Amino acid sequence: EIVRNYNVDGIQFDDYFYPNDISDCDNQSYEKYREKFGNNCMSIDDWRKANVNLLVSEVYRTVHKTKENVVFGISPQGNIDNNDGLYADVKSWCTCGGYIDYICPQIYFSIDNPKLKFEDSLESWLNLEFSDNVTMYVGLAGYKAGSNKDDGTWLNSNDILATEYEILQKYDKVKYFKEDKYRLEEAEKTISKKDAAALQRKGWKFDWSIPHQHDYEVYELLLKDDIQVQGMIALKHIRDQFYTHVDIVEAAPENIGHLGKYKGVGAHLFAIACKLSWDVGNEGYVQFTAKTNLVEHYRETLGARNIDSQKMYIDSYGALKLIQTYFPEEA
Repeated sequence: EIVRNYNVDGIQFDDYFYPNDISDCDNQSYEKYREKFGNNCMSIDDWRKANVNLLVSEVYRTVHKTKENVVFGISPQGNIDNNDGLYADVKSWCTCGGYIDYICPQIYFSIDNPKLKFEDSLESWLNLEFSDNVTMYVGLAGYKAGSNKDDGTWLNSNDILATEYEILQKYDKVKYFKEDKYRLEEAEKTISKKDAAALQRKGWKFDWSIPHQHDYEVYELLLKDDIQVQGMIALKHIRDQFYTHVDIVEAAPENIGHLGKYKGVGAHLFAIACKLSWDVGNEGYVQFTAKTNLVEHYRETLGARNIDSQKMYIDSYGALKLIQTYFPEEA
């Protein structure tokens, strides 16, 4: 029903299948199964796992039968061995076709977690022989940053999420953030009134000397091997509230309108904001204020949602979609 009636990109299951304390509540069903198959029946553990696998494969087939371009994935527990207790056969889902399009383990551990370190958990997943049709993403624990979780190890540093992101970049198997023909460069620390006036004489509308005065960072979007700026964005990371605020976004004058030289510059700038938001541990969340006549445009092109009539935000899922669109893996 969801896939058929709503414009969704995918369906995702969380990490709950059989409860840990299931005990003998399904004994009656299992006994009926044993009566039917006799000595050829599976053990109750294998039977439960087979039930979950059947559910997962049926959902996968139903999703693709309904809309081929919609994906189905699962976000299981990050401790790969814990999934056995839920009868979640994650190893089969990753290594065999016909179960899922992607896996997104919840590797919600700090770098120094004494029970299970982030990189140890990551490697246990990467050691699987993934099917060519299964993509691996990784869920990070933004909600733990600065907390006393994992025996207080999240208090050891204020850049743990950024470090985990850097670790993920080392592995080709993890489909995370990528780059394309654009490159990202930070503008000068201060854009003077004189420089801002020069930009306005060239057709830029905003006074780009103002953002730095309010502690906003300004980034330029350029083509590779080209010094001409295609667009600029001013943003500030609100770390205590876990979002990144965008103050100004502007495409270069030659990229404005239907006859612009390069299309999608504005969306690419927002993708940069989302990527930087992930880098600092804000999980891709971006907030901004839109002009009234652009609200619907931002809904359609950015997947943004309204806070009120003009304030809008991009959540983690919308952020990942923008990042995947504007930072695809280099061929």
